[in-house]
Amino acid sequence: MDSWNKPLNGMQSQIQLSGKRATCTTGPIAYATYMQTCLSHPTEGYYMNPTHAILGSKGDFITSPEISQVFGEIVAVWLLSQWMNFGRSRKIRLVELGPGRGTLMADILRVFSHFPAARSAVRDIHLVETSLALRKIQDEKLGPMTKANGWNCMWHDGLDDLSPDEAAFTMVLAHEFFDALPFHLLKKTEKGWHEILIASGPDPTTPQRLKASTSRDIASDNVDVSFETSPRFRQVLSETPNVVSHLLAASSSRFQKLPIGSHLEVSPAAYKVARKIGEILHSKKGGLGDVLGCALVVDYGGDHSFGSSFRAFKDHKIVDVFYRPGECDLTTNVDFAYLKDAIADLAITHGPLTQETFLTRMGLQLRVDALKKSASSEARKADIEAAAKRLIDPLGMGRQYQFLGITGTRNIQPTPEQCWPFIEDTSDHVAERDISKDSLKLITQVLAYPALTFSIISMSNNKKLIFVVGATGAQGLAVIDALLAPYPDGSPSPYSVRALTRDLGHRRAQLLASKGVECVQGSTDDLESVASAMEGAYGTWINTDGFTIGEQKEIYAGMRIFEIAKQVGSVRHYVWSSLDYALKLGNYNPKYRCEHYDGKARVAEWMKAQPSHDNEDDMAWSVVTSGPYMDMLYNLMFGPLNRRSDGTYVFAAPLGSGRVPMIALSDLGFFARYTFDHRSMTSGKELAIASQMVTLEDIASTFRQVTGNKAVAVDRSIDLWFDLFGGVDNPVANEKPVGGGSTTWKENFRGWWALWRDGMVQRDMDWIRSINPEGHTLESWMKEVNYDGQLQRSVLKNVEDSKTIVPIRELLVEL
Repeated sequence: MDSWNKPLNGMQSQIQLSGKRATCTTGPIAYATYMQTCLSHPTEGYYMNPTHAILGSKGDFITSPEISQVFGEIVAVWLLSQWMNFGRSRKIRLVELGPGRGTLMADILRVFSHFPAARSAVRDIHLVETSLALRKIQDEKLGPMTKANGWNCMWHDGLDDLSPDEAAFTMVLAHEFFDALPFHLLKKTEKGWHEILIASGPDPTTPQRLKASTSRDIASDNVDVSFETSPRFRQVLSETPNVVSHLLAASSSRFQKLPIGSHLEVSPAAYKVARKIGEILHSKKGGLGDVLGCALVVDYGGDHSFGSSFRAFKDHKIVDVFYRPGECDLTTNVDFAYLKDAIADLAITHGPLTQETFLTRMGLQLRVDALKKSASSEARKADIEAAAKRLIDPLGMGRQYQFLGITGTRNIQPTPEQCWPFIEDTSDHVAERDISKDSLKLITQVLAYPALTFSIISMSNNKKLIFVVGATGAQGLAVIDALLAPYPDGSPSPYSVRALTRDLGHRRAQLLASKGVECVQGSTDDLESVASAMEGAYGTWINTDGFTIGEQKEIYAGMRIFEIAKQVGSVRHYVWSSLDYALKLGNYNPKYRCEHYDGKARVAEWMKAQPSHDNEDDMAWSVVTSGPYMDMLYNLMFGPLNRRSDGTYVFAAPLGSGRVPMIALSDLGFFARYTFDHRSMTSGKELAIASQMVTLEDIASTFRQVTGNKAVAVDRSIDLWFDLFGGVDNPVANEKPVGGGSTTWKENFRGWWALWRDGMVQRDMDWIRSINPEGHTLESWMKEVNYDGQLQRSVLKNVEDSKTIVPIRELLVEL
């Protein structure tokens, strides 16, 4: 162990002596006080003392801009793209918080200086820096360039010196800034949140040790994290919750959900700075042309809170946080969700993304290749490549550092291209969009990013395109969420989605577009639109809307869409979303006829007569047969029809003792993803799925157990149940007129209820649990959604669009 890593035997820093005096005089101090003093003491603070090297190989840590110029160049490209999208008519105001040695800003300004439009637009540069020593280094680095281009460069002690500027497009940078802001350390006990404080003297019980896994990426590969606990300071818990701990714990609803025993690092200083960034970028006008700027926050941390990330660095090694106060870098992980909380009502936040994802999507490799072509030697080429790999190393900087984008617009949602690279969908089809604007071409030319077209080319990552029919329905939304979700290990989804919709302006279509789904207008009435939209798709999820088009059209459309998929040529996995064949299960007794079930099931029966090819040259098919959604507890089919004066919820249905194969929409999404993930196993197969076989009494008893409310199950005859609603004699197919060939709502659902009441449908729950062991039960679903028995309108699309029966309220209250 190095000698400096041992107890000091009398050698004590000035800050350490003043800290001991303070704790002896005033009692224990907050971690925020300790950190603020160690880093920003006017003469002895880590950032204030000119004798501290701080950055680089001779300092205590190294940052991304110091490793490769590509980092700053890519950040510059993102900033320029935001200016071109939102503020090209305005002058540019650049602001950096904690500029270090000025390396990042120098790389950004170099890019700007090579781009005539940006060079002439830069008005001034504002550097928020409290250290006079670092200000001198920054001036030496940036001075020649700013003077040559006639740019004003000025320094500030804090961001409060700056205000919103309607005449400028403000770009704010905060690279490794928030991690150095003071924080308070709290602990949740049965009595509430207490603050953990620092007192003089050794901890008489437990030594304090830190883990290497929480460290930032550092220059040396020989990381020595073994140390002896310092005897000079120790942790103590405040005797009672204090004002600070109470207010900070209440500052985010997320904190209230943490269990007893949790530790929490929370920085009101970080919240304040983030809030100020939002205020600088916020325009009260809110129009697209009124965007005041953008910001980029880069730091290590995550989109959640932390409780034990506080650490110290000395000579590229992790040391005791109480070792040589004022001579070590102190840092904590950044809670990006807390920053987003601060900004939420002022600007739009994007991400965070990992540094690996941000730089890769922004064309890192293309820029590296361009630099290597101009390198003077093979050794230089190797250095360029090694530096770039270090930036995106998934075991180091690539995953430890996060990028949070902020755009100063509120009333107009940016498009995916304007948000790039902060979008969820990076599928091939996005690359085909025409966003090669002249401004973006100029950037790529200046930086020698051949064919980059503002990095959109990097969207082409060989994802499998899934074409979805029925995308805006409850099932479609759940399936798409599952298809786009990353794998459990965090690796990205292999799928992208193209959705067919009748109405591109519908709220749900716009919701899908915001997730990066490509929405295409068309319908199953227009099979040419289906064929066109299916071009290039690897797979299909087809859930036709029998409630709209009716049984006969659904059967024809289902068969023809299958044939079209074969004709298109690209489709390798055709998945049909089906329902149980009620009429067949009832031995074709007409009392079991259910139009919206039988139409889909007849298509599935026909598909079973078609070959399924489990190879890469032809199309395989699968059928996924589901049932009523658990989410239908939010509507009149399974939800409570009345709440009595004594508070009892009444679940009434003509179900008898029958069981319904209910499924949570997320479980349906799971099996959709499973089917595509396991093409060979599911080829030519029907997957009959459910979350739980549920009785009416199960619903009432589970509701009582989960909510603590009183509830009863009331079995009602089918005719008496129909008497509770109006509109039951209308056609079940919305497009059909009365007498137009469709069964009525009453006729259709008479067969539907008989199917469950008479026990005609079964599920192999052992097999289902073996495939989806984390699947829902009725109880877990109710707990997950906080089900409270309140009916909602927007679960099923036909309900949301007011295309269903209506309750007769005066009859419901009699239940």
